[in-house]
Amino acid sequence: MRSQLSLLRRATYLSLGVLGIAATQWGCSDTTTAFAGGVRVDQLVRDIAVTVTDTTALITWITPNPAPTRLEFGTTGSLGSRAGSNVEEAQHRVELTGLAPDTIYFYRVEGWGTSYRFRTMGGQRQRLAFVSDRGDGRREVYLSYEWGENVTRVTTGGGDQPSLSADGTRLAWVAPGPGGLLDVFSAQLDTAGLVPATTTNVTATADREEQNPDWSPDGARLVFSAAGPGLPSQLVIRTVAGGAETVIMAQNGQHQEPDWRRDGSQIAFASTTRTATIQLSRRPVDPGSVTVVLNVGSKPTLAASEFELYDAAAGLVDLSGSTATDRDVLVSYTSGGQAVAEEGHHVPRAHLEIYAVNPDGSAVRRLTESGDRDVRTQPHWHPTQALLVLVYEAGAATNIGSIPAAGGSPTGITGGAVRDRNPVISPTGNLLLFSSDRHPDGLVNLYLSDFNGNVEELNLFSSGETQPDWSVVP
Repeated sequence: MRSQLSLLRRATYLSLGVLGIAATQWGCSDTTTAFAGGVRVDQLVRDIAVTVTDTTALITWITPNPAPTRLEFGTTGSLGSRAGSNVEEAQHRVELTGLAPDTIYFYRVEGWGTSYRFRTMGGQRQRLAFVSDRGDGRREVYLSYEWGENVTRVTTGGGDQPSLSADGTRLAWVAPGPGGLLDVFSAQLDTAGLVPATTTNVTATADREEQNPDWSPDGARLVFSAAGPGLPSQLVIRTVAGGAETVIMAQNGQHQEPDWRRDGSQIAFASTTRTATIQLSRRPVDPGSVTVVLNVGSKPTLAASEFELYDAAAGLVDLSGSTATDRDVLVSYTSGGQAVAEEGHHVPRAHLEIYAVNPDGSAVRRLTESGDRDVRTQPHWHPTQALLVLVYEAGAATNIGSIPAAGGSPTGITGGAVRDRNPVISPTGNLLLFSSDRHPDGLVNLYLSDFNGNVEELNLFSSGETQPDWSVVP
């Protein structure tokens, strides 16, 4: 079950010291293979997986038809070493031994022109969480190391929208609860991964659906979006131990995808609030006097919950959470006791913009101004700099850009006629991870960017990988 709350469903590294290598050749790829015999099964290689130890790497992949099991590898993008056999198989398996601990290796399997990476164990690792249907066709949450190695499945009954705590000890996600609506679940993590018997349903609500959980910097609280039949869209903070909740955003409109700033001071989120407003001609407007009808047919009256007179002095009415967006309405009201009947207005189209709010619900402020035909969504704070990354529409495409923490127009990070989504930033702030359909076959997988326009495919799996998050291994 998937919720309909969302309107729209992250050369040279900047710094690589923590990843155990000083420099690299970014984006090592070409359009042909360099193996003897001219074997080419381009765009047929699928489901590359790597499992590493301190000195070994097991690399597996599949092809639709039998082909030689060969690959090249090395500690630079030039590769230089070969492994495998000429035996033709559809299920391929190569084990590399005698590798150096805590070292990044590049590799490329025969039949595919892109090089990937893995890192052997022996040093401090980082952890990814992501969503895939690679197991049994159902979307589940998985964990891996930062280059996609040693993938393990976390959920078994469906899972979506994973969030890792800053210290890497907690994981949250959403999944159907006992009543069928999405609840927020959490579990503890250790160096090995999921700690057994620690999974708990954090919200367990029967009258609303929760989405987009994100941890507070101290890992004690979760912020998430919530809505349900007869309940307005809200942003809620919940203390994990004890369950106390605080609604921090309930203005008219739809609120989603909260992201907690690393210093704890602000929460960014996407919202339609105040994007479909009209200004009445007679001001000030008497509170409680406004009625709105659609200017069609029998002129149905909007429920009072569908609009908000949020500035009586200026005569501003917000219809962002109503059925009247991008439609004509007639508004009746009084100003100073004088009646105004059926004043005509066209309501702008409600659309997502990026906002920020303090964790106590104060100081709501809009960070982007895109116009009513564009969308800004999926904000994510940079861990060390005063900026956010976000997804924005670029014609028919969606790309990833950045804005200052104080707000502004996006500066593009990725580009192209593709759908880039779900941006997150590495704990050290030097790499951007995101999902994209930029693969030649349109597969949705995970990609890395160095913030300078260079993009590298992290993995290749035919079922698709989305909704990543990135933290440390405790």
